[in-house]
Amino acid sequence: MQFLNLPEDHFNSVVLFIGNTEFKTDMPENVLNDGLIRWIQSHTEPRVVTSMVDQAVSQLSELDRTTNRSSASREHLKALKARRGSL
Repeated sequence: MQFLNLPEDHFNSVVLFIGNTEFKTDMPENVLNDGLIRWIQSHTEPRVVTSMVDQAVSQLSELDRTTNRSSASREHLKALKARRGSL
């Protein structure tokens, strides 16, 4: 959200476990093992205005246009290997 300059409190987070997941304890209302559509439909209040969406799309389009994908992929793999080595 920081890159797009969007306030985090304007978004709802959700975690969905797929498969035969059985929770051993009570989970927060945004941690699900089913009912994702119902959860999404229960959150109907608009959280961002059109101008915020337009600005985010513009920033992402510019990033897509200017990113050297080969270089970005190499850097990503390098970072993953460095992180894995530190575990």
